[in-house]
Amino acid sequence: MRPAITCLAVILVALSLGAQLAVGFIVNFGSQITSSSIVASQDPALLYNFKTQKAWIFWSQDPAGNMSIFYRILDPSCLQSACLLPPSLRLTQDTHNNFLPSATQTLDGKIWVFWVSTRTGNNDIFYKVYNGTSWTNDTRFTFSPGNDIHPSAIGTQDGGLSVAWASDQGCSGSTCVTNIFLQKYNGTAWLSAQQKTFSGRDYEPSLAQASNGTLWLTWASDRALQNGKSDLFYKTINPSTMGNDTELTFSPHDDEYPSIVIVKNGAIAVTWASDRNSTFDSGTNATVPEYDIFFKYSLDGGKSWTTLLGGNNDILLNHDPVLTPSRPVDDIEPSIAQLGSGRIGIVWQSDLTGNFNIFSMSLFIADAAVTAVTPRQTVLAQGKILQVNATLTDLGWEPETFPVTLSANGTMIQTLQASVPYQGSSIATFSWNTTGLSLGHYVLKVTAANLTGETNPANNFMTTMIIVSIPGDVDGNRIVNILDLVAVALSFGSTPGSPKWNPNADVDMNGIINIVDLTYVAIHFGQSG
Repeated sequence: MRPAITCLAVILVALSLGAQLAVGFIVNFGSQITSSSIVASQDPALLYNFKTQKAWIFWSQDPAGNMSIFYRILDPSCLQSACLLPPSLRLTQDTHNNFLPSATQTLDGKIWVFWVSTRTGNNDIFYKVYNGTSWTNDTRFTFSPGNDIHPSAIGTQDGGLSVAWASDQGCSGSTCVTNIFLQKYNGTAWLSAQQKTFSGRDYEPSLAQASNGTLWLTWASDRALQNGKSDLFYKTINPSTMGNDTELTFSPHDDEYPSIVIVKNGAIAVTWASDRNSTFDSGTNATVPEYDIFFKYSLDGGKSWTTLLGGNNDILLNHDPVLTPSRPVDDIEPSIAQLGSGRIGIVWQSDLTGNFNIFSMSLFIADAAVTAVTPRQTVLAQGKILQVNATLTDLGWEPETFPVTLSANGTMIQTLQASVPYQGSSIATFSWNTTGLSLGHYVLKVTAANLTGETNPANNFMTTMIIVSIPGDVDGNRIVNILDLVAVALSFGSTPGSPKWNPNADVDMNGIINIVDLTYVAIHFGQSG
């Protein structure tokens, strides 16, 4: 069994993207979704049901001589730690092969599953819909005379959905394998299919939609003719325009099975399988390549990526342990989806256990930090109300709203609800009434609540020191003397931002140090506490 599936994998990836903030994520290996030693489980597809907040995992399996689609419905936490799994459910009953499922959810809550079936005599795509109570019958989706494979479906912001797939329709000659096609459902009817790639060597598409409505299409292609090795490409698609094909991976090895997800405000993540690593195979007495799961992402809508376009130093998400006897372990066909706020889930197939089974992981992507605590004064008279500003910075992948608390020497003072924009900052302003407090030093602590998918709890709090003293004490020694008068005099006439500004000398807290402050200190001259 996989050693990592019962514990938290402490893999923290922290990167700095040009002028962007330093960001990262934590990888948590989750449950093994299937565990058959008899039949292979493959072609996993992950869906997050936003109505029930459950993870749906689909896959194909060969229970009786034909591939069929199965699924499980899990709590998303099962993809970040081991849990007791519910029974699997069978989706297709057809006696032919049914495989390569893709699942999505439309805004009305319906779940759509597309897959490939051989029931027509070649590879065609079928689908069925779950309305919250029951599934529809199987419906044929493609009707080309050739082969239509590897569907990818995405529910769109207009309430419809789009489906991409690879098809050899229109191909002729040995150099044309497949191109990518796209078809949209507008909520009432299917529109005409449109061809989106034209190299003749494009396959394994994956779709996502950005918050501005743009579709992002990724796929694998061996158009570069690197000894039959595939690279990943992407393009953007809008109703009236389509971007150019852009190469995403540049490894001399095989990069296949891309899966793309877009979280809020432009963060784009792509995962795929690549054989760029190798291991010793004791059966052949040779070092051979093996497939692992790789990853790259952009936090600015594709303007920059964690690996610069043209480079091949991509992020390795998992690498299996060396087995005894040694053999290659192939991890392939990842499927990625956002599991609500703060988490991205990935499922994939692996032959780690000898037979292909489905495994899971979660990426934690939330990080809201307290980056500054600025009290209006660091020395103030007992009974005054102190304003404390806390700077909160979003270091994660999406905007956040969360409670933030001010405490003094461990006693809670005030809790506010804070909203921090994506990759931005905001200020939370607290008020602390010091009436009745003892004189002395106080540790003020501002604490942001842990988020779902929190990557760095260590930056969720920050402290500062405050002295509560007697009236007129500017330097905090609890004696009003000539030093306090000098402190006021030196900053006389200043306001916040002035070179001479000393906030502790603004004893009446009106934002200017003037004769009123000097008089106030003079009145209390000679007092101590």
